[in-house]
Amino acid sequence: MALILYRVTLQRLQRAGGDLPPESALADLCRIQHHTVRMDNGPPTQGVSTIAPRQADGLDARHARNPSHDAQMARL
Repeated sequence: MALILYRVTLQRLQRAGGDLPPESALADLCRIQHHTVRMDNGPPTQGVSTIAPRQADGLDARHARNPSHDAQMARL
């Protein structure tokens, strides 16, 4: 199963025009973080780290939308 997932990911990355190996693409995606900040007893503010171009390419190759602070964050 792991080999199939690896090869499908590799094919999608290649079709998207990238030369990034799946391990590097996954490492880039793991760096996306969800933040909750509260300042001066105010309401919490949520956000997602800035998506770098390589991360956006990895998401595009997987046909995934950029994460936001809504229900998609549960998938990360």
